[in-house]
Amino acid sequence: EFVAGARVVALGEPTHGAHEVFELKHRIVRYLIEEHGFTAIAMEANLPESRSVDGFIKGDGDDAIAALSELYEIWNTRGMLELVEWLRRHNETSTHPVSLHGIDVQSPWSAAREVLEYLEKARPDLYAIAQGLYAPALALEHDWNPAGLARVAPTLRRDAGRALDLLERSIDGGHAASGDEAWVLVNARAVVQLAESHYDNLPSRDQSMAENALRLLEDPDARIVLWAHNSHVIKAEPSRHDSAPMGAYLARALGDAYRPIGIAFSEGESRAVDPDTGTWVSYQLPLMPGTMGAELGRLGVPMFFLDIRGLRNVPDAAWLSREQVFRWAGAATRSTDHYLVPAEAFDGLVFFSRISPAQTP
Repeated sequence: EFVAGARVVALGEPTHGAHEVFELKHRIVRYLIEEHGFTAIAMEANLPESRSVDGFIKGDGDDAIAALSELYEIWNTRGMLELVEWLRRHNETSTHPVSLHGIDVQSPWSAAREVLEYLEKARPDLYAIAQGLYAPALALEHDWNPAGLARVAPTLRRDAGRALDLLERSIDGGHAASGDEAWVLVNARAVVQLAESHYDNLPSRDQSMAENALRLLEDPDARIVLWAHNSHVIKAEPSRHDSAPMGAYLARALGDAYRPIGIAFSEGESRAVDPDTGTWVSYQLPLMPGTMGAELGRLGVPMFFLDIRGLRNVPDAAWLSREQVFRWAGAATRSTDHYLVPAEAFDGLVFFSRISPAQTP
């Protein structure tokens, strides 16, 4: 019932490093594909690098770990490896193979290189021009820092836009593109999106991710499982936050066809990066009284799914329409409190009383 009519089911997570989250998402992804015909997985992963995993699940190569290594390191877990291997087995026998797409834009270099490699072979007359246009970004590849990228963002935005325009005009306006041509246009747009996300008063990273997810829905039969952090999938702006999340853009575009599921926890440990050493460690997340996870933990039920959509008119569930404190962590050894109205942020909520660190492949 929860899935009926949905074109995008978004699976959030309170931290990128919990074993239980990976296992649960694996099960939900399988269920949505096998029982409801979902056609694609869209991940919080840099767009160009995801192609290696998509290729693997469609039969290219034999090394799943090597394919996963192209993604953000947070996804290099045993849980993700098991999912990728299952997707490959599914595609081997399915008449409707599933695809996997990165929708994030956190660095421009891989996307720019994809464009240049295509032009060097297919349009050498445009190769040198594009190389010059991407030069400000490529110069930072081995000395990446947010401040440096912000400094070149105005120039990169202008020049990446010119490169995209060149490609669109050379590939029949971009309307009939397919195969390698379509892929190179996607990457050219990703460089523009990256520049815009680092430039004042222009679309954010979250809006770019929403645009990339919506592009996958241009196929009228497409149904997407979206995999990202809670902070990205929420469909209403946090009440104490200024920028709109990806989910708000998707909800605006899709209405009730967008169904976000958040995840909360009481306590435990997460696999995270120590910013001082750059190594993966087990990060302690003790019980924090007053948070959503701590309050749900008082029920004494170790794990459950709550269909918030079905409780909005239930008097005893009125507290779901009041602001609550959600505790979130990312990939690093730190956590923050976010103030959200659960009924406005999510359609469903999964609770774990305790989480443990994700395991390496």
